[in-house]
Amino acid sequence: MRIVYGLGVLLEAILIAHCAICSFKKHDRLGKSVCIYETLTFACAIVFFVFTFVPGHTVTVLAKGLTMALFDWMLIALMFYTQYYTGAVKTFKGVQAASMIFAVLDTYMLIENTWTNKIFDIESIKS
Repeated sequence: MRIVYGLGVLLEAILIAHCAICSFKKHDRLGKSVCIYETLTFACAIVFFVFTFVPGHTVTVLAKGLTMALFDWMLIALMFYTQYYTGAVKTFKGVQAASMIFAVLDTYMLIENTWTNKIFDIESIKS
């Protein structure tokens, strides 16, 4: 079952990469924002695959932290996409700046958590 799950995650990552490549061919800001979002989603799928299948405590904690950090960056990319889609790019400059600052700090703390375990820790549970 674990192999089937892993193949499903890899198939999803390949499909997301294909979508990113297709959106990169668009030469407007909306296409570029979709490409960035899809690339972050692809990276998140690969890091989640590492989290699921690579043994080792340090690698697992780092991969889970990176997965959560990539969620932040995916939400920011989604915010930029919706702003380009609706034409409200200049309206939310303060929200953009605050979101970017939060994402940078959160990414730093989640990567640092690999060695400090101040935010979370992962333990193996077997029946």
